[in-house]
Amino acid sequence: MTELASRSFPQLGAAGLRIWRIIAVFGFVVALIATHWPNLAFGSEAPSDKILHAVTFGVLTFLFWRSRWMNRVWILALFMIVYSAIDERTQSLPWIRRHTSLEDWNADLIGIALACLLIVQNPSPKTFVGKMRAALSDAAENEMFCRPFTWIALATSAALGVLVGVPLTVAVGKLIFRDQHPWQTAFLGGVFFAAVGIDLTWRSALRAAALRLARERLCFLCGQHIADENQTFAGSCMNCGEKWRHAQWVPLAQVRRSAVPASLRSRFVFGLLGAIGIMAVLFFMQVTLRLGENQWLSAEMTDLCSYAFAIAGITLVLRFMSAPYRRHLAKEGSNCIACGHDLQGTSTSREVGNCPECATEFVRITE
Repeated sequence: MTELASRSFPQLGAAGLRIWRIIAVFGFVVALIATHWPNLAFGSEAPSDKILHAVTFGVLTFLFWRSRWMNRVWILALFMIVYSAIDERTQSLPWIRRHTSLEDWNADLIGIALACLLIVQNPSPKTFVGKMRAALSDAAENEMFCRPFTWIALATSAALGVLVGVPLTVAVGKLIFRDQHPWQTAFLGGVFFAAVGIDLTWRSALRAAALRLARERLCFLCGQHIADENQTFAGSCMNCGEKWRHAQWVPLAQVRRSAVPASLRSRFVFGLLGAIGIMAVLFFMQVTLRLGENQWLSAEMTDLCSYAFAIAGITLVLRFMSAPYRRHLAKEGSNCIACGHDLQGTSTSREVGNCPECATEFVRITE
């Protein structure tokens, strides 16, 4: 047990990490070309360049985080702030024929801040069972990356999101808010619904990959079948030597939302009310901050600040909703994560057992 506990479980495998880094480099090159293309100008009907700045640097921040080049959020944030300042300053070089704008840099900072805020919503697991759950999730993501169908499904979901989001948001903007910038609304709607489609497909594919790994008892590092039901609870992969234990394939067994205790489900009601309140404040800001020629922010920055406020507010509401659930998961082994039943006296087989009340699987790691 000491040898296993001292060894960290493998994170995202080499194949998946390589793919993330390729995507990050590709995104960086595209952003660098776009921000330094000589004399680049958008038409009056194009989306606000402040929105484009925020989206671009927010996506870059997320990609650099997933590439694992920087493992500390504050280091990532500092790097992106410095890079965005250099990127904006170099646009005024004579041969580029563009100009440096403080508002553009502020838009970059808003995108970076929102990306970092979303990143810290998923803190690193602290318990041994939580680390096994995270290791299985990373291994499932690696396995998912190696399937061409995953990329086809993600691209299809993004395309469908754009096809649904663009006309829907434009129609709502015209009917309710008397929107004067339909192209900007179309861009934001397409990005939002594409992101939702990708997220739903991603979660579905990740769950299917995790179930395949758990069902076939595959090594997290090399993907070889390494364990059978009649083997002991721990061992090493014969192919790559990676340590394994039977319990490592159990923790990602997802608990149905309906199985979450009612005391925690009530949080979702407060979260929904909070999200509605945030959208009301967003509407209030958009109406009151437009002060004609005397406004202290440009119309583009006013819109961007309103969107940023909404995203940050909803993110914090989601954190408020999920915090008790994460604390509930941390008790796995002592209390059932589905019904809360005390499992102190429940026996286990190879560190895995079933709740006597609802039959949900649980893991108990003993020193």
